[in-house]
This record gives sequence, C-alpha cells and structure tokens, in this order.
Amino acid sequence: MFNDETESTSGTEQPQESNAQTAAQRLAQQQKATEAEQQATNGKQDSNDTPKPIFLVRMWRRLKNWWTDPHRARGNFPEHLTVFISIVIAVIAGFQWNVYRQQKTIMESGGKQTQQLIDAANIQACAATKSANAAARFATSAEKIDSGIGTAVGKLNLQAEKLDANVREAHALAQQAERSAKATEDAVSTARQSLEFQQRPWITLSFEFSPDVAEGPMSAKGTVKNVGNGPALTTIVFVGSSTQFCGGPNGTLPANPPYDPIKTWPAVRILMPTVPDTLQPYDFKIDPFSMGLVKSGVCALYVYADAQFCDVFHKGHYQHYCGKWVPNTPREITACDTYNDGDQDHADQGQLACVHLPPHMAIMIPKIPPELFTPDKEEKK
Repeated sequence: MFNDETESTSGTEQPQESNAQTAAQRLAQQQKATEAEQQATNGKQDSNDTPKPIFLVRMWRRLKNWWTDPHRARGNFPEHLTVFISIVIAVIAGFQWNVYRQQKTIMESGGKQTQQLIDAANIQACAATKSANAAARFATSAEKIDSGIGTAVGKLNLQAEKLDANVREAHALAQQAERSAKATEDAVSTARQSLEFQQRPWITLSFEFSPDVAEGPMSAKGTVKNVGNGPALTTIVFVGSSTQFCGGPNGTLPANPPYDPIKTWPAVRILMPTVPDTLQPYDFKIDPFSMGLVKSGVCALYVYADAQFCDVFHKGHYQHYCGKWVPNTPREITACDTYNDGDQDHADQGQLACVHLPPHMAIMIPKIPPELFTPDKEEKK
C-alpha cells in the first residue's frame, strides 16, 4: 500500500516538473530576446552618437579617394604647371598684402604719436599764455598800488621800494613767459610744417602715344604715381590732347588748356606711395590737315593733364603735366616749357582746401569747381 501511494505521488510530480522546466526555458528565451533588443538599440545609439569627422578629415578622405581612383582623368604637364604658377602668384599676392598692411599700420602709428606730441605742445603753450596774462594783470595791479603808495607816509617808502622791485621782477617774469609761449608756438608750428612736408604726397605723371603718331585714331596712355611718403587721397586726374594750339615756334599751350569732362579719370582713388596706377586711355583722332600743320611746325601735338589730390592733413594739392610729340619720331614725347607746375610752385596762392568726393560722384561732375579751392585764411595768417 505504501508503495502504491508513493508511485501515485511520483506520477503527479513528473508533469509538474516538466511544466516548470518549460516555463524556465521560455523565461530564458525572453531574457535573451530582451538582451538582443537592448544590444541592437545600444548599437543604434552608438552609431547615432558617433560624431562625424571634421571638415578637413572628410576633405582629405575625398581627396585620397579621388587621387587613388584609377578611372579619373589625368592632367598633362601644362595643366599641372598652370596650377603651380597660380598657387605661387596667390602666395606672392598674400605677402604683398601683408607688407602693405604693415606699412599702413606703421604710418598710422607714427602719425598718431606725432599728433599727440603736437597736442601736448599746444596745451603747454596755452598754459604758458595764461600764466603770462596772469602775470601781466598782477603787474598792472602792482603798478596801481605803487602809485597809491607814493602819497603815503615816509615810513612806507621802504615797503614801496620793495614792492617796486617785485613789480620789475614780475614784468621780467611776464616777458619771459611771453617769450617762452612764443617759442613754444613757433616750435609747434615748425613741427607741424615739418610733419606735413614729410608726409605730403607728390604726384608724377607720364604719357605715351599709341600707336605711332600718324593720321587717324590715336590714344594717349598715362601712368600716375605717388613718389611721396604719405597717401594721396581723393585723387582726380583730368587728361587732354590737342593739335589746335598754333602760333609761335611749334605752337603755344594756353595757361589753362581745356579738358573734356567725359574723359576724366572716372573714380576717386587713394594712391599709396610708390604704387603706380594706370589712367584711362585718352582717345582722339588726327585729321590730315592737322597732321600737316604739326609736321610743318606751325602747330604741335600736345598731351596734358591736371591731377588734383589731398593729403592726410586735409589740404589740397595739384600737379600739372604737359608733353608734346617730337616730329619725325614714332612716338617720342618731350616736356613742354610751361604747364609742368604744381601748387608747391605757387606759394602766394595760399593753401588750397581739400574736397572729399564719394566715388559715385566722381564721374558725375566734370571738374571740381574753382570756388571750392579757395585760399585758407587761417593758413595765410
């Protein structure tokens, strides 16, 4: 009986154990599936979190793939040489730009330091003038006191003498202060004039005819260059050429030759020192009759120009140019006897005012009105 009960009990426990094993296997499979999903999710997150390479790395990889591509088109030697020359020119241009930038920085720094010295000298001169005026007022008051003491009692005579000595000393101090103030003003003026002269731009012009001088269409090609130490601001150049000036030996150029307003150098420019700039060609035509007069010596073929510019101190300047063709030569030009002057040759005219024009206005006016270039009254004083 006991065995029967035991067998019946073990028969009921076997299905229960198989069910438990099946449930454990299912749980293990679910855990493995869950871990696989987590790993897939983590892989996606890692791929999304991985940052893209920087721009230079990506460009390098593309360049490497392109270079190693056996099917890409290969350049020939002239193309490679052209690319190399272009890179060399770009590098040279970069160095030139850096040199110009450093030169501009040095010029601005020197100008600022000199201006600071001038301002300090002006302050000292003003203070000296105030001291001189105060001393003069004190001397006048002392004189009035001295005149009143003359009528006082004899006991005050000694004090009056001492006061008179003080008055004379005050006069001497006042005169010395005035001389010091005048010397300071002169030094400031001399320093400013020296600075303006050193930093002043000087413009030179040169022209050539093209093609060889003959009947028909011609051009006068010019170059403008700043040979001074400072930049030339608001530079405008007027160019003209004519065979109409006749009379006298080889013709005579008028004191104020006419200009064609349409053929003005068409922009307000800044000319840096030692950097030449090419002018717009001046086109004209020589008819057979005029050519005959020029060859006979009755008239002359002229090319002339007027450059108007300003310096960094807001003062106006001008430079004239005149050249004439040498007959029986292809295109040789010689300087005229007149009209090769500038404002430095006419100091009696006074200082010219500087007119600043925006670039869009430079081609709208034929010439700067003469009334704007009037003598500066303060400079004449």
